[in-house]
Amino acid sequence: MASWLYKYRLNIGIFLILLLSFFARTYFVNKVIVGDLLSYVEWGKHLFQTGPKNFYFGEEWYYSAPNYPPLAEWIFAGLLWLNDKRYVLAQMHNLVRFPPSAFIIYFYKWGDVFVVKLLPILCDLAISLVVYKLILNLTKDTKKAVAGLCFFLLNPVTVFISGAWGQTDSVVGLLGLLAFLALLNNNLILSIPLMFLSLYFKLSWAVLVPFYVYLLLSRRPKIVDLFFGIFLSVLLFVLTTKPFAEGNVFYYAWKLMWNRYPITLGITGKASISAFNFQTIFFRTDVDFAYQKLLGVATGHWGLLLYIITNLVAMFNFKKQQNKLVGMISGIFIVGMGSFLFLPTMLERYFSPAFPAMVILAFSKPKLLVTLIIINLILFANIIYSFYRRGSDELYHLFIDNNYLLTRVVSAVQVLLFATFVRSIVLQFKRE
Repeated sequence: MASWLYKYRLNIGIFLILLLSFFARTYFVNKVIVGDLLSYVEWGKHLFQTGPKNFYFGEEWYYSAPNYPPLAEWIFAGLLWLNDKRYVLAQMHNLVRFPPSAFIIYFYKWGDVFVVKLLPILCDLAISLVVYKLILNLTKDTKKAVAGLCFFLLNPVTVFISGAWGQTDSVVGLLGLLAFLALLNNNLILSIPLMFLSLYFKLSWAVLVPFYVYLLLSRRPKIVDLFFGIFLSVLLFVLTTKPFAEGNVFYYAWKLMWNRYPITLGITGKASISAFNFQTIFFRTDVDFAYQKLLGVATGHWGLLLYIITNLVAMFNFKKQQNKLVGMISGIFIVGMGSFLFLPTMLERYFSPAFPAMVILAFSKPKLLVTLIIINLILFANIIYSFYRRGSDELYHLFIDNNYLLTRVVSAVQVLLFATFVRSIVLQFKRE
């Protein structure tokens, strides 16, 4: 027994870390039940109870009208269908005395929010394993890989977003990461549908599409692989969207795009909704608009220009990197974090595509760890401020007093740290 434990000590250790992080997240399931989470529950219940017809445009909603693509709505419906079958837990308990009665009572009371939060929590665990594997691939150092896994899993940023808030960013992120990894392995038949699924759950990774297309073309794909990858994506689109559609499924999807989940770019929205970024160095969160001028140019157009530059830097870096895995992870970070920092209409958690990549890079090059920790602290402060500002005058005024002084300072620091981080990964990895 002792020899078996010693032989598999690494796997046992990782399992225990995963288990600890799982319970750390599920602890908050019934502690924080607000905002989007209640909408997810309402959408899921309605879809599995009444079906998809007139789902998007023909119903009155208590919390908010559906603004996620059909794939997400089907998943929410499936989760709430599982909760509806919770009586199975009691039947199992009567037969084998498992699960415990205390859990059954808990699940009967909180099961609807539990199942919805469970999805991003499990995706967090899966992303951490990807983080572990990629750090190990880059460093061949198990200690660094385990440290990176712990940093990601036990991080207050990831714990709060999935466990407390119940946001679905990790679901989108897992699909997006797997799509990029499959692409790097020239598996377009898997990669393209995975990227479609990521975007068709939520459009968070849409900012990475230009970089993804660049990588795809750089791999010189076979026409047959490209065809089957696109064909499978179209098939998934039709299967998930047709039940909702009134008439032509493609026209219906276009209508959904513009009426239920539009992408606001340029000068069509706020300079920043709640993100501490380039925009909030000069303007106020949720007050000033992206059409306001900075050096004679709309700040939203500055954001688009800087976003284009981050894409060009990511593409150039990928081309020059001998290790294409490093080039890909660096590109995801540069574009993902760059879009959060520079584009207008950003929310506080839209850094999520960049976060796993940033952890992988920093634990692969420990000189970047100090920068990672400072950025991490600012991101967490941003999340806490955005989540609690309407219920805490002290927190709200801390960031807005003296003409938003603290917000402007941490925003400027974060932009500068991003620039130094990008410079470091380009220079430190370049010779390898």
